[in-house]
Amino acid sequence: MGLAADVGTLQILPKSITNHSLFRELVFTARSFDTNEAQQIGLLSRVFDTREAV
Repeated sequence: MGLAADVGTLQILPKSITNHSLFRELVFTARSFDTNEAQQIGLLSRVFDTREAV
């Protein structure tokens, strides 16, 4: 999943990622992370094992 920083994302993300240090790390480094980490930090509510499971 990619997020563009030009459509209000930088204003909305701190509400989802309450750890401000992690928020800054993701914004400034643009590092990749997997679905498990995305769910752990609050960007995803659920992860499915397969496309068919959706």
